[in-house]
Amino acid sequence: MIQAEDNSTGIALSVKQYLLDVLDDDHNDREKYSDARLSQGQLILDKAGASALYFMADIAAQLSIVASAQMNGIPNNVEADLRGQASPEKIINKVIKI
Repeated sequence: MIQAEDNSTGIALSVKQYLLDVLDDDHNDREKYSDARLSQGQLILDKAGASALYFMADIAAQLSIVASAQMNGIPNNVEADLRGQASPEKIINKVIKI
């Protein structure tokens, strides 16, 4: 696991930016699995190891919970906080609080 508080915050910021960059690539029809994104992901893994992978899996799980709640008409805190102004970027920023 990530040991130092400042290191874990830095890794969290890196993961958050990585997700936003992947989303931006998708919005702009850029190549999936590009060398730039793979290198960026490798840097995160090199710094944090398995902790980074677990963190990203946890984020994916949280995002799927938010999406399924919304689809099933179940109120949730992300929806309440964003009040109809949800976008993928805003949801990532809400789910990953640093």
